[in-house]
Amino acid sequence: MAASAAPFAADTGSTSASQQKRTGLVNRMLLDGTNQDAYQIILIMGASLFGMLFELFHQEPSLFQQVAEAPRWYRWAAGYPYLFGLLIPPALCPLAAFTISRQHTSRASAAAAGARLGTWVYLALHGWACAAILTLHNLDPDQPHLASGIHPLPAFGMVIAAALLAAVASWRTAVIGLAVLFLLEFIVRLYAGSEGLLEALTRAGYSTTFAGCYCLPINWLIGCARQIDTESQRNSHEEDLATRLSAQLAGSRHARNLVHDHVLAALVSSFPERGMPAKRLRAAAADALELLKQPTHSDDHHTTTDLVDQLRSWCQQHVQPQVEYQFASAADPELGTEAELSLSEDEFVEVLAASLEALRNVAAHSSGGEPQRHVHCTVSTQQSASTLTITITDDGVGFNTSRLSPLRLGLRQSIIGRMRHLPGGHASVSSEIGRGTTVQLGLRKATPKAHTADALPLTGDGLSATVHGHWGRIGLGCIVLTAWAHVMRSSGTPAHVLASIPSAVGVTCSFLALAWPPRGLARALQRWCILSTSALSTVPFLTWGPLTPTLELASWPQGYSAIFTVLLLHQRRLKLALVNLGVVGAAHLLPVVAIGAPAAPFVRSFGFQCINVLTVATVIALVRSIEPRITAMQRQAHQAQVLRTARQARLEAETTLLTDVSRRSRPVLEQLRSLTDAPSDALVQLAQRVEAELRDLIRVPRLASQPALVAAVRQARDRGVNVIQLDDSQQDSDLATAPAPLPTTLVDTATRILHRAKNGESVVLRLCPQHSPYAATIQSHSAAGAIALERIRRAS
Repeated sequence: MAASAAPFAADTGSTSASQQKRTGLVNRMLLDGTNQDAYQIILIMGASLFGMLFELFHQEPSLFQQVAEAPRWYRWAAGYPYLFGLLIPPALCPLAAFTISRQHTSRASAAAAGARLGTWVYLALHGWACAAILTLHNLDPDQPHLASGIHPLPAFGMVIAAALLAAVASWRTAVIGLAVLFLLEFIVRLYAGSEGLLEALTRAGYSTTFAGCYCLPINWLIGCARQIDTESQRNSHEEDLATRLSAQLAGSRHARNLVHDHVLAALVSSFPERGMPAKRLRAAAADALELLKQPTHSDDHHTTTDLVDQLRSWCQQHVQPQVEYQFASAADPELGTEAELSLSEDEFVEVLAASLEALRNVAAHSSGGEPQRHVHCTVSTQQSASTLTITITDDGVGFNTSRLSPLRLGLRQSIIGRMRHLPGGHASVSSEIGRGTTVQLGLRKATPKAHTADALPLTGDGLSATVHGHWGRIGLGCIVLTAWAHVMRSSGTPAHVLASIPSAVGVTCSFLALAWPPRGLARALQRWCILSTSALSTVPFLTWGPLTPTLELASWPQGYSAIFTVLLLHQRRLKLALVNLGVVGAAHLLPVVAIGAPAAPFVRSFGFQCINVLTVATVIALVRSIEPRITAMQRQAHQAQVLRTARQARLEAETTLLTDVSRRSRPVLEQLRSLTDAPSDALVQLAQRVEAELRDLIRVPRLASQPALVAAVRQARDRGVNVIQLDDSQQDSDLATAPAPLPTTLVDTATRILHRAKNGESVVLRLCPQHSPYAATIQSHSAAGAIALERIRRAS
């Protein structure tokens, strides 16, 4: 599944080496890892850059300038750590890609680990800045504000901190973190920002609401990427199992052909018309019996007992006077006495080879060339339901692992490299001079589980339907409360109250309408409520009086209009979202035209609203683009699982068939092998009957699996009826699919015809090819030459 591992490449396989050379460094960092790593790198870097732009341009003067002009204790205790904290994720991301890439599976994985570490460091600095400001305010309540005289410093970065948190944490952790950020901002505003309870609660609540609009799609996108990686691993695992089963099935088919050629040939050789000499008959029977002794097919599954037996056998065959071997085993007490870890053929071979290489090293190097030195070597195994650990310890001379020669390929490749290339495998070697060496081999069998629905669905319309659940409606209710809190804050004059109430009513109606799915009347109600509220947002601008450089209190309805636009994007209502954004722009323009208000604050406010909406729209678009890939990969995993189940059923049928052939033919072949003269009539009749049954069993196993039909065929042959059975249903199929079930009327019809057949007549039962409209045909040939034909239609 190389295509799924490359997040932004076409799903058409991996790129060649020359293509990788032509791509840039950034592309290689993104394309050689998992989807989760790539999206985390992009989102963390993007959020950090956006936060720095926010600090540079949102205020007039900028936050950097305000912090630089603040007192020294404020600059170094809170200002600089907070402002320059956003540089840490972009710095650690490439640094980790080049310094710790060997400790990760890919350079992208190392870069993502660095970006995640930088994010947690930034979040810690955010908390540090809040604690420092509160501490300093407690020591000096008369501390000056920033030059703007409006906000305490940490109140600016809640959206950025929430976005970064959503990129590295689970949904539950992101929600809890959002609540912690709300409390931090609320406490800082209340105690250090000289704001009243209602004002601090309103502003912190609005910041939390807008930060939540960022958190949801970002966390959703990371969840989608993580799910794609999981589905990719599932697909790879299922395809690997299906390939192994296909190889086993092909080997079983080959074994069946050998049995058909040798066993049936030996039985036919005993027929009198063949005139086979006794010597050649004995040789043919002996060859057939020797073939039956060999394993007809390997099920490619072993146990830890088989592994320990192989190691113990090697130690017994390579006895040395200086080395004494001991074996010890331990199992998880929760396992049953008969429960044992099952190993596939590849796992068994690789673990056995690595263990034998470690034992060979003990035999060759543990004594250090000193004949009088006696070495104790202990081989211990420990297993649980999904893990196996083999530890090989000796008290020999030991060696310095840091000074290992590059020519010692046995340790690097045959032990460590072999186990690391095995899925779930790992190996460690520790040694101390004079105390001995310990080699530990571990294997963790990780079977991918079927996808289960998360708390938030990751496909379909889940993103747009989030607000329609209980928690979503509770969140909308909290947003409505913050709107009315703004009205209470504006109760200084009657004009302020009258200007705020229409916007609060519009916000309330709009969010109540958004609490239900956009269908029918609710869809139209949502449209007109949202557009009307956005249009009314200009009223406070016209009645409020002087405006601050950031519009401040008079701009509170504009923030809710931005939330409306984001929620419409969640619901895939792009046209209405653009119309609403246009209405918001007109609301910003009207005060400039009508009352001659300064244009700079309105341009800055609307510009940042556009940037916020564009950012959320980009993330939502990424979520929408990744959802079809999840559905396709789930469908592919289901197909691979069906394919594996079909091949497993075919393999079990082949195994049962070969076992049955051996059981039926062995007694007759043993009698033929012990012949000294021509076979007796009774033995010939027995060989003829067994040969006919085996021919049916090997050539038409589907018919031979029906007991009633087998009994009818045997009785007909005993009466002298020539019964021929053919299976042409598999001639145009492969090993991938299981054969279709036989029609229920086939056995009844064939049994009835066989019971009516008489001595000298012939009955031919034939299963038709897949392209035929009939499932089977039954021909009856009478002694007089008349032919009767019965056709059995396929089951609908």
